[in-house]
Amino acid sequence: MNMALTPEAKVKKACKRLLEAAGIWHFSPLGGPYTVHGVPDIVCVAPNDHVFFIETKAPGKIKNVTPNQERVHEEIRSRGGTVLVVDNPQTVKEYIHALQN
Repeated sequence: MNMALTPEAKVKKACKRLLEAAGIWHFSPLGGPYTVHGVPDIVCVAPNDHVFFIETKAPGKIKNVTPNQERVHEEIRSRGGTVLVVDNPQTVKEYIHALQN
């Protein structure tokens, strides 16, 4: 059975394609009862030890960050980390371009 992707899943899939094309290692943590709630959708490691995180949202839903997500994003940022909250893969494309230059 071929299930249609949700709008957020389409954004996530497009972001992963961009990361792969740029040679950026990434993975998506699985949710569940033993995970930290609010962890971003994609963990990325680019060349030169540049680690960043991507939280994907459906188009037009970029403001729909849960309190758990806000808390984890702030924990990451307070330690010098980068969290991109995106509802459009173009944002990730621009970030990758900036990393490469």
